[in-house]
Amino acid sequence: MKLFIVSVLAGVCVFTSAIGEALDSQTGSTPSHQEQADKPWNVTIPFQLVNKTIFLQVVVGSRPLWFVLDTGDKYAIVDLSIAKSLGLELGDQVTVGGGGKQAVMGNFVKNSSFHVDGLEGFSQPLFLAVPLDELANLHGHEFAGVLGFDFLKNFVVEIDYLTHILTLYDASAYQYRGDGESLPITFNAAAHPEVRAQIIDDKGSAVDGTFVVDIGSAATLIMNTPFVEKQGFLQSGRPTVHWLEGASGGGVGGSIEGSVGRIKGFKLGPFRIDNPVTVFSQASSGAFASADAQGNVGAGILEKFKVILDYSRKKIIFEPNSQFNKPLEYNRSGFFLTSSGQNYKIFTIKAIADNSTASEAGLRAGDILTIINGHPSADYTLSQLRSMFQDAKECDLTVERGHEHLRVRLTLRAVI
Repeated sequence: MKLFIVSVLAGVCVFTSAIGEALDSQTGSTPSHQEQADKPWNVTIPFQLVNKTIFLQVVVGSRPLWFVLDTGDKYAIVDLSIAKSLGLELGDQVTVGGGGKQAVMGNFVKNSSFHVDGLEGFSQPLFLAVPLDELANLHGHEFAGVLGFDFLKNFVVEIDYLTHILTLYDASAYQYRGDGESLPITFNAAAHPEVRAQIIDDKGSAVDGTFVVDIGSAATLIMNTPFVEKQGFLQSGRPTVHWLEGASGGGVGGSIEGSVGRIKGFKLGPFRIDNPVTVFSQASSGAFASADAQGNVGAGILEKFKVILDYSRKKIIFEPNSQFNKPLEYNRSGFFLTSSGQNYKIFTIKAIADNSTASEAGLRAGDILTIINGHPSADYTLSQLRSMFQDAKECDLTVERGHEHLRVRLTLRAVI
């Protein structure tokens, strides 16, 4: 996920170089990690992996909340409605952009901080309050905030996707002794880490590029619009479908137009991932319309590794895990689900792909899933349902459409 400040309402642009001054003026004297901690860190923290996204338990005041860990973000961000419910002091309004073409209104946060459950003696200021309720519905999970660069830079951060364990090491004392591959990174103007990688085209040729490493993105690989056009990815005759996730209209910045298909390979250092599911952006504005990088590497690839982020030494270490050779699959149902309601247990079809098993079965956007393979839909989480529709061969569904209840049998198939 990409998130960046666009402008203050007064019309003054906020660039990265000016953020430090804004932080000083907006957050008051809230102590930072560096001011508090004089002991080395070596802490393991469990996380929840929901739709390939890392959720950590964070405490604001005395309230435990679920925040997302995201290399595609710089500042500590809290949901605006939660900030108001907690009585946090809000400062000036600010315009915030994300991956989409729209921007949303948020506020600076003053004199408020967070600490991470299990990380004693550490706290940092909250910087922004932004509406995140659509992201909660897209994940089917409380999405109370985001931790990004300002948190990650304090540690060497080891992410074990298989055990769902995050380990935070003291950066000054850290020494890597594993067998993984260390790759250099740079940071763009928004403090997102970037790595050099190679696209393998249909003829086997390698095309070098710079890619944002984005653990907050559930996608596998996203190509930015200028790179898509330069390489002619959508003129090659490759099978593609409309990217349902991008068309769903949710998330910070709104929808992102694009098509999804496959490329022959993606090479990250010595590691080659064959036939990765790839989004070919057709965005005309926003982060994925930028020519500054060629694209985004998301959790669909990153979860094949134990990932070690060493920002102080400007490197990322990749250790392939037991899932490295597992083929990358894409949604086989032909529809995209979102959630709503108490505990995110109402599952609504938000978008449907043309010429898919869902469209052929007569399903429509707006249908609500009530029964799945004989079980009430509330027995599942949204993350479980998405995994089911990615891997299953057949599903029996009952959907609610207005006052009707319709039974549908889906024979799921690959669409790309």
